[in-house]
Amino acid sequence: MTLFTDRSVYKPLADKLPALRPRYVDIARYSKAGEGGVAGQRSAHFSRYAADPDIQELRRIPEAAWDPKQPEVGAVHGITWISLCDLHPSLDGRNSFAAVTWRGETVFASVELSAVTAHIQRDDGSEENGYTWLVTSLLNHYRKADAIRWADDLKRAGRTEVSWAQIKEKCLNYDILMTFGGKAFDLSEKSDKVSLDILSAVTSSDNKERQEMLTGKRIAKLHDGGGAVPEQGLTRGWRQARDRWGRPITDGRKGSVVPEGDAAMIPVMQALFARHAAGDSYQDLWRLLVDFEKEGLVARRDHANPDNTYASASTAVSRDDAISPFFAISKSKPATPPTEEAIARYLDGEDPADVFDRDTRVYLSRVEHIRTGRYFRRLRNDMKGITAKGVNGYKPELRDELDFKGAFYVLSQPWPWPVDEAGNEVPSFGIDDQTCRQVGARLLRELIAAREIGGGRPRRDGLRRVFQAIASWRTEPGDPASVYDSEPTAWGVRGRTQRGGKNTICVMHRPVSEDTGGWGYLPDAGSGSLAELCASVARDCDARVTALLEENTPVTLNAVRHLGDDPTIAWRDRLERRQKEQKDSEDEEAGFNRLAARAEAADDAAKRDEYLKSASIAAERVAALKLEIGDIERQLEDHRLLGSDHDAEGDVSILAYLVVALEKAATNHGLADDRIGKLCDRTFADWRFVPDGEHLYWSCVARIPVTSGQTVELPLSGTIRNLRTETGRKKRRLAGAARYVFGEGRNVDEVAEFVGCIRRTVYLYYLMPWLRDNGVTSPGLKCAAVDHPTPLVRTILWRVANGESLLDIPESPAYLDRIASTYRDPDGSWGNTAVPDDTVWIQRALDILTHDEDVASQGMTLQELALRLGKSEWNVRQLVTPRARKAGFKRPRYLEYADAAKNRIRPISCPHDGVPADFVSLLPEVAASGVGVLCRRCRRVPVKDPIWAATLFPAGYVTELWTKNPAKASIMDVAGTVAGSQG
Repeated sequence: MTLFTDRSVYKPLADKLPALRPRYVDIARYSKAGEGGVAGQRSAHFSRYAADPDIQELRRIPEAAWDPKQPEVGAVHGITWISLCDLHPSLDGRNSFAAVTWRGETVFASVELSAVTAHIQRDDGSEENGYTWLVTSLLNHYRKADAIRWADDLKRAGRTEVSWAQIKEKCLNYDILMTFGGKAFDLSEKSDKVSLDILSAVTSSDNKERQEMLTGKRIAKLHDGGGAVPEQGLTRGWRQARDRWGRPITDGRKGSVVPEGDAAMIPVMQALFARHAAGDSYQDLWRLLVDFEKEGLVARRDHANPDNTYASASTAVSRDDAISPFFAISKSKPATPPTEEAIARYLDGEDPADVFDRDTRVYLSRVEHIRTGRYFRRLRNDMKGITAKGVNGYKPELRDELDFKGAFYVLSQPWPWPVDEAGNEVPSFGIDDQTCRQVGARLLRELIAAREIGGGRPRRDGLRRVFQAIASWRTEPGDPASVYDSEPTAWGVRGRTQRGGKNTICVMHRPVSEDTGGWGYLPDAGSGSLAELCASVARDCDARVTALLEENTPVTLNAVRHLGDDPTIAWRDRLERRQKEQKDSEDEEAGFNRLAARAEAADDAAKRDEYLKSASIAAERVAALKLEIGDIERQLEDHRLLGSDHDAEGDVSILAYLVVALEKAATNHGLADDRIGKLCDRTFADWRFVPDGEHLYWSCVARIPVTSGQTVELPLSGTIRNLRTETGRKKRRLAGAARYVFGEGRNVDEVAEFVGCIRRTVYLYYLMPWLRDNGVTSPGLKCAAVDHPTPLVRTILWRVANGESLLDIPESPAYLDRIASTYRDPDGSWGNTAVPDDTVWIQRALDILTHDEDVASQGMTLQELALRLGKSEWNVRQLVTPRARKAGFKRPRYLEYADAAKNRIRPISCPHDGVPADFVSLLPEVAASGVGVLCRRCRRVPVKDPIWAATLFPAGYVTELWTKNPAKASIMDVAGTVAGSQG
């Protein structure tokens, strides 16, 4: 199965491109997103080609439609957004960078992407620029176009020699003119080719000199103590220096961002660093930060959402994200954590440069910045061929022999410390050296701990994988589970999320001698569904607990593991924290209820419901905390009465609680909230997985707390499917997807569930190719065939494609012929769904006009009908005389004029039995007649043509109203046609 079309275009990109044969492909580009520069490039492009009617139409599109944050506005104007993950299979970026639309014979792309950055990195070390890849993909897709056009600036087309060469080669191969500001270059003509070669060479040379100059200046600014990034990116504690009028201060050496210490942050930094060094959780640090925010001492920096606050972080993950910038840059984690010995040397006062590698120093850069005032920065090098000579005296350092670009590492001059009220500098914000080092050591040890567990990390929506703290293990030679005879086998687990949202666990192994700590991307020895694992663990837990309780005696277990000399210390600390959390949640619930009451008084139902929902969530949290507090209090009381030297009753209720939680998680791809996940982390341990053919055997222990403060271990085990061996079976099922959808009339979602993949996969790689190979070649009609609400239509197409008889289908022969001829018409055009328009309001218009016999015959004024429908007169007139379109599907008529002045409108009279055609049916086989209505009485279109008079449509066509799905989603992800309400 190929991921690319026969024109060498990545299929997700090809599916988003307009389905037409354009004369021109126009491109406007600006390098940096979010700065508004691309709007200027669009304006320049439209001005240069203003005489083109298609450009005049494009120019009418409002500016808001080009905003990637408002895709719904763009969709109204036919704009489709492209993200990096649509560009190439190696990319996963979800942010939109290009808007593509069309008018007439012109496809237009508005692009916000660098023409220099290497976005696509291949396994063989080669790389591609994302913008260049998009341009060459457009040329591949529209290879019959006459010209590709830019405005006057050649730098909008390409910045490097390689990019220019690739674009020029495509244009030469496909005989496409390259046009700049109205000047066309025909690359088959020697003079034009030479001219363009000279111009492109000048542009490429100019780009290299520009890169070297900008990079050298930025390095110099970093070295001299400049920020070199916007204020939002500065280490917390520093801000951009401003004069007394609030204007940013600039400096010839330091650049436009000159940092200065913020005295208001002194108590904030002192408290955060002291509490972090003492071991407070990040959730507790977040609460401290919220308190400082209330006092006005700190404000959150968020360039994407300037109004964002620390208090608005509502999940554990978002709270971690809020607090982490004070200590480290999360994206700079080193590939290999330092050893415990290196961390000990750092704590003893040694220089980080003597103890850690460069990547670890970058990760600690913010802590060290606070400690020393000097910022250690890494600037990735995007330029080739400068590793020997460097830039302005700075040479990039290579990571290894495979790295040919490297990075610049710069240790800045000291940044200014904040000044107290007496005018004295406060070095390190008043934080002592050892506290800073303890904060750094904790960050590094957390890296080590994170690498020892597998199974996935927390998600951004507050949910997480139920089982993610799965530690690595090893098996000795001779063990049935061992792979190697000469040395022990190291085993590990990696979590993976499929595109459809399903979560899996991947089991890997390697010789112990190759165990470097991280697992990277080793091949899977086996894999299993996280949802199945949750269900399997829940079943075994339930069986074990039931077996224990069925003896009708107290469950008495011998303690086998001690938690500490005095377990009540930890219990009392937890009790105090839970009681504080309960009070906070109660205050939160009361606050939301007050807000809901105000919204009710203001008659704002939407806000009221939102606040009530938030209050309900807070109330559930209060109830859960009360239960947990009660358990802790009973635990303390039992310990006081029984003492710590007795065998104690095991609290198996926690397992009963987890059984319910795991069963629920099994229905949600193995996800649950963070509280459940952490409870599973504490309860289930010593995981083992053994792949064996079609099975993946698992085992673990459940740690049950007993009242003495000890725990006992209850062994659990089970079996789930090994998905790695399911591949062949799944492929066989997928190969039959076309038969399921067309031959058997099943819907796409049902088939996707059956074969075990997402709807998009079935749609793109199995159904569309089958239609293409069997005579349905029009893009719009292929979409309509898959999306058709009547299974009979798909069955007819299947039988025609396979030469099977249609005699047993109890419908008119003319109808059967109509289905085949409509969908197999190579010149046919249609929208991207079976019903491409909202038909509910059109049916309402018919109901209004046919409710009274006089109105049905004499009609209703255009103005009155428009008012009753809540539509404009222009919209209503389109039901009689649809606007002509240069491309795309041709909309049918639904009504007719009742007078010569064209002021009154009535239903179309059925010529077959004399009654109004009163039911909307906007399907390709109906609209091919030129009208989009059927007569309920005779089930025919109101057309006199003998062929149409013989075409009797099935009863379902006049009983179920079908309309376009109002959801703003692709037909690849959801059904595009849904049932519409009538009456």
